[in-house]
Amino acid sequence: MNSSNAEKIVITSASSGLSEATARHLSSLGATAILGADRVNSLAAELTGLGPKALAVAKNLTRAAQVKHLVDAAVQTFGRVDVMLDNASLMPDSPLKRLKIDDWGRIAELWRPCIEPFGADRCMVSSNTPVDKPAFSYGRVWDTFKRITAVRSDEEKRLIFGGTAKRVYRLD
Repeated sequence: MNSSNAEKIVITSASSGLSEATARHLSSLGATAILGADRVNSLAAELTGLGPKALAVAKNLTRAAQVKHLVDAAVQTFGRVDVMLDNASLMPDSPLKRLKIDDWGRIAELWRPCIEPFGADRCMVSSNTPVDKPAFSYGRVWDTFKRITAVRSDEEKRLIFGGTAKRVYRLD
């Protein structure tokens, strides 16, 4: 894979853990890694040796404007973003039942810039909670999601849901 054809992959929280390991692996396969986190410069230098290129954008990814800057820097430098791996977390260190609507709103503001370049149809959201051993009620999550979207305009809802259910569940 040459550097102009390499997948351009933005990875948040890339300075440690799963995101760092993913960045290393994808770079070894030839992907171009765009890394966003507090401390990523040395990792970017290392990955440039493995694959075509890497770009470090040291940012505080708890600010929506900085997440947008990360995506914009990737597009400006490489012309496009093919994949966005958003592994950043802002969840307060408390049981899910104590979370407030404002907590979810802050989280939504962080992933919104990640969805905008692709559209909801091309995004996948996952969790590290095993589906066979839920740590909480999915009904509670669904109820919270409904409350969050209740304050959104029809246009924002269209952008969030944009045909995803229709396509995934083959609804007519």
